[in-house]
Amino acid sequence: MTCNCAPSSEQATVVATRSGRTLAAQLVVWMVVQMKPQIFGLMVAVGIIHAEWDALTVRDHARVRAEAGELALQCPADLDTDALGTFTGEVERTGTPLETAIAKARLGMAASGTALGLANEGSFGAHPANPFIPGNQELLVLVDEERGMVVQESLLSHRTCHSQTRALDIDALQPYLQRIGFPRQGVIVRPAVAPAGVHLYKGLTDWTTVANALGMCAHASEDGHALVQPDLRAHLSPLRMRVIRRLGWRMAERLARLCPSCASPGFGRLESRSGLPCAWCAEPTRLPLAEIQGCSACSHRETRPPAHGLREADAGYCDRCNP
Repeated sequence: MTCNCAPSSEQATVVATRSGRTLAAQLVVWMVVQMKPQIFGLMVAVGIIHAEWDALTVRDHARVRAEAGELALQCPADLDTDALGTFTGEVERTGTPLETAIAKARLGMAASGTALGLANEGSFGAHPANPFIPGNQELLVLVDEERGMVVQESLLSHRTCHSQTRALDIDALQPYLQRIGFPRQGVIVRPAVAPAGVHLYKGLTDWTTVANALGMCAHASEDGHALVQPDLRAHLSPLRMRVIRRLGWRMAERLARLCPSCASPGFGRLESRSGLPCAWCAEPTRLPLAEIQGCSACSHRETRPPAHGLREADAGYCDRCNP
């Protein structure tokens, strides 16, 4: 499948895991355009299968058409990133999010014979800044085999419907489903107390199917209840897709920044150093005092002020003033 854009002497080929996603790959083209001549014209394998690349689009399509040449999409056969772990727990994720994202990218690279790979990995749990609300941590990596580097960008968001509830019937479940955005947001239904080998139902997006699954799972559960959760695979989670889209823009902007030492793309934040002094007692707090920016291809590092621009931290972040 091709996307006919403005005439150009260059051509970028993006290998995706499913065909028919022409506009969805345009952000990758924008990345490649911004990085020229560093990687323009090379093939990028996209190692994702749950439509994350639908979120990696560009609002201003005319901008892409003006800058990019023809975009060809190719679909590697039988790419199974679920083998690295599933949200529903049938396959446990054994590696860290970074290790898993890199493995996904390399799966796509191996399937397509490319030297570049792009992949995403998401994690859900308590928000690190406020354990009483859920958080969504998304990670996007670009693996460059020729340079021997991995560029990574992440985004933490509180905008997620990560949660769960127990129910006996569909009537009791309706307020919860409406709150999480069903039916656009898909759900998973399983027995609340599941005997070994009992099947779960995922990807449910209509009331009748949920009601049927609810009845079967409640009947199979040892306590007579079904457990209902959002299906957080990207193609079934509009909130997550928005987070991934924002992350895609961050990655595009990062890839446009070249290392001042070796000119490799992807110069940016590597870590933060905590210790911003408390406004009351001047003791170090958990807030960042400095940001370490660097290159993934060489050892060049720079220490810069953090993005928040603060000189002192609110006492609420101080373990001494607010234990």
